[in-house]
Amino acid sequence: MNVIISSVSGEKISDNKCRKKLARKLGLPVSRGHAIRTRILKSEKSSWTYTNRKTRSDAITPDTKKRIYEFWCSLCISTELHGKMNNFKILLEISQKSNVCVHDFSENYRCSELTEIQSAYFQKTEVSVHVTILHRHALLEYDGVDSSEDFPEIITEQFFVISPDLVHDQYFVHKVRNYIAEYLQSISYSVDTMHEFTDGCAAQYKSRHCFGDISQTSDDFGYQHFTRNFFETSHAKGPQDAAGGIIKRQADCAILRGQTQIWTAKDLYEYVNSFLTQPRSHSVPSIRSLHQVRASRDSAKGLINISELSCFCVNCCHHMYDQCSNSIKTGGYTEWEMKREYRADAQENEENEEVSLQELVSVGRLVALYTDDDEEEYYMLKVEKSMETLRIDTTDSWGSLLPAGTPVFRGLFYNKTNSPFQYRLVNRKAVVPAASVDKTSVKKCISTLF
Repeated sequence: MNVIISSVSGEKISDNKCRKKLARKLGLPVSRGHAIRTRILKSEKSSWTYTNRKTRSDAITPDTKKRIYEFWCSLCISTELHGKMNNFKILLEISQKSNVCVHDFSENYRCSELTEIQSAYFQKTEVSVHVTILHRHALLEYDGVDSSEDFPEIITEQFFVISPDLVHDQYFVHKVRNYIAEYLQSISYSVDTMHEFTDGCAAQYKSRHCFGDISQTSDDFGYQHFTRNFFETSHAKGPQDAAGGIIKRQADCAILRGQTQIWTAKDLYEYVNSFLTQPRSHSVPSIRSLHQVRASRDSAKGLINISELSCFCVNCCHHMYDQCSNSIKTGGYTEWEMKREYRADAQENEENEEVSLQELVSVGRLVALYTDDDEEEYYMLKVEKSMETLRIDTTDSWGSLLPAGTPVFRGLFYNKTNSPFQYRLVNRKAVVPAASVDKTSVKKCISTLF
């Protein structure tokens, strides 16, 4: 069997001398940046030269080489996935009730922990991760933007299914399709035609078992029309591969930082759902080569202006950037839309203040209480019972009356001694309102302990 290589990727072709020589022999211009793959394949001179160079003269006849060359130059040859993105949008623009899904199984995630015994390396629990890139029309109620036939607005979403089921078959895929249908129904998105794009894996998407499942699509999901399209071999690389890698990479980084422990599929799902559901800003190209970024109140919210070089000419110092004297040298400013990112645990829920306080204050903990005593800045209380809500009016040993329905803590007060560093526990039961607890001091105490 003779192995024939008849294509070449033209990305970063000027990185080294070997690629420069190859580019010259193929008749391609050598320049900085990225060459286009179709340019290499469709150029008759480069295709024929490359096919001749990469095959042994004594192994394949000229006629066979010619057929290979004609195959790669034909217009019907499939392009890579990034060349099909425009086709996805065209499919959506034809009908307002259509949807496009690109399915792929990511490599199984191997659960791990920060500190583990050596033998655990060979007994790691694996988790299935299925990725779907979903293209749909925008909904005014859900996305804030409306899509019409004249002005179509296409929304691209990443849909993940995380499961402990390691059998990647038609039943798994059917469940994924069911989740997608339920999601589209939940946002009131009417689907008349569903287009799916997958690779040609027999166990997952392309077999008689899978086709039998497809035959019942209309009854199962209510679609009027359904098509599943299969990419050519080695032509299905795209955003779905990167999306699956991001989840696994972020989970591994969180484990190494000691932020979480992931032992099961449920742990991975909870981590992703807590930390990776918020949208992030789009990446800025060549960000390391930028030397100036600016934002102003006059700009729309979330818009910044970036430039490769900084300028402090008279006009720029007076904020007249469109009249920059050195715009030819600096290249001017490029407007870019960004979004602020928040930590998932940075936003406190005010409605759950009592619950968070109950989690902070446990039995045996020392807490500081607010007081209106001019001589004492605060009172110290040793908690002897978890937070509770009074059912009846209650009076404690200190004569304090609290009405029914008040969240309280029960405990013992500390009294100061002659030494400023010593306190004495007073054996008199106290009932104090939960609202009088200084939560800041409790949090500081916990952070000090850990």
